[in-house]
Amino acid sequence: MSFYRKIETVLSETTGQPFNIEKRRPIGGGCVSAAECLSDPNRSYFLKTNRTEFLGNFEAETDSLDSLAATATIRIPKPIASGIADDRAYLLLEYIQPGSPNTRSWSEFGRQLAALHKTPQPYFGWHRDNAIGATLQSNPKSDDW
Repeated sequence: MSFYRKIETVLSETTGQPFNIEKRRPIGGGCVSAAECLSDPNRSYFLKTNRTEFLGNFEAETDSLDSLAATATIRIPKPIASGIADDRAYLLLEYIQPGSPNTRSWSEFGRQLAALHKTPQPYFGWHRDNAIGATLQSNPKSDDW
């Protein structure tokens, strides 16, 4: 079974709805992982791939996105699945269609970002280390910044 057939199976099983890739569109902008949009006539998903050693980064990214979404302050893409298929690590996310920014959307984004940063936390840092791109980020618990 090809890599993309395995991804179709993961998406179909995880979402409970059959998914057959009809279109794959590369998405630029990343410098660490390959990214593309996978679509059928009804749905689209965001797929990131990298070497198998990168799976831990994708798992930390999933945890990060879940934590950000839990604040209910800003729209975050929903993680769907991560794993290894055909010697590649992958991360599947909800695909959010890009919009055309305007004054109103930038203002709303600013309010949402401010609300996110006002979310109370018990300490500085985080419960696990993660990465920004390929750079590892240590997140020890701390009483001050």
